[in-house]
Amino acid sequence: MTHGARLRFRSAKGLSSDATSITFALEEMTAELVAAPDGKSLREAPWFVLRVRGFADDDQARLFGGRLRLALQIASIRRSWGVDVGEDKATAALFKGITDQLAAEGHFVRPNVHGLDVYEDLPGTSWFWIEAKGSVFAQPGPIIEEIQMLFGSMPEEEPRGFDAVRLLNEALVSREAAAQLVLAIAAVEHLARGEHWTAGQLVALERLAKLTDADCTLRSEERIELSEMLRKSAHRMSIRQSQRRLILDLGLEKLWKPWDELYARRSAILHGLTYSSNADRSQIVQPALSIAGRIVLTAIARQAPGAAESLDMILPLSDDVIG
Repeated sequence: MTHGARLRFRSAKGLSSDATSITFALEEMTAELVAAPDGKSLREAPWFVLRVRGFADDDQARLFGGRLRLALQIASIRRSWGVDVGEDKATAALFKGITDQLAAEGHFVRPNVHGLDVYEDLPGTSWFWIEAKGSVFAQPGPIIEEIQMLFGSMPEEEPRGFDAVRLLNEALVSREAAAQLVLAIAAVEHLARGEHWTAGQLVALERLAKLTDADCTLRSEERIELSEMLRKSAHRMSIRQSQRRLILDLGLEKLWKPWDELYARRSAILHGLTYSSNADRSQIVQPALSIAGRIVLTAIARQAPGAAESLDMILPLSDDVIG
């Protein structure tokens, strides 16, 4: 008996192909990208399925499917597609009594999992489906090429900080400019979390606090406010400084200035410091997605080689963005 891996996902964009499926090689296995539900073309499909069959056991299928999911999510960012791979939970299913009766008749109906489903590949296996609707298109060829290129270097364990990839995919899937902006910046904030001042910096902060305590040119309340601020700063690096350290550590110095400006504009919008129409917000979404994509992919490439390949070509930045 063989096993299969089925990865069901959605995207806000369709694929510009009238085919109902595309087959391609993944190492020694054959993968198939299929429109969901069956029978629809990739152009009109609301959902998609990546499936691979012929595994010896459940563990082999699950391991392969996990690597495929990682490759898909990274490829999606590299090609600005945007995928939602779910949490491996069923979105539709039949009652057990009904599935038991169908199984007795040789029809094995599985719950329709949003995410990865590993199953015994029995003749007569199918998935329960309830349909809803939606449209926008991407070329399937480059995305499949990305998956093939990335798959071989995917680790067995999910890379550290991979939630940043999920956040960026959520940004790409979203249809609202404000949500895209928030999620793209959140992806970089996620990677930058947990940064701390160096030992030397902590000593310098305490020295400044002591100088403030002894500054007789200030009123008592002013000295207390400043010294408390300095000592509080010693406990946690600011979000802005954490992001700067991350970006410089990744060797992306030229991205710091445009990223810092985008971050300031986003903060002004979200905190009501300035009014920005949806059209105004939309103008900075693409630069934010491209810069965030470069930062996230460069960070993930440390554990998933290939993720940051040819970024100048696939996520280009105009001269006016990077100065």
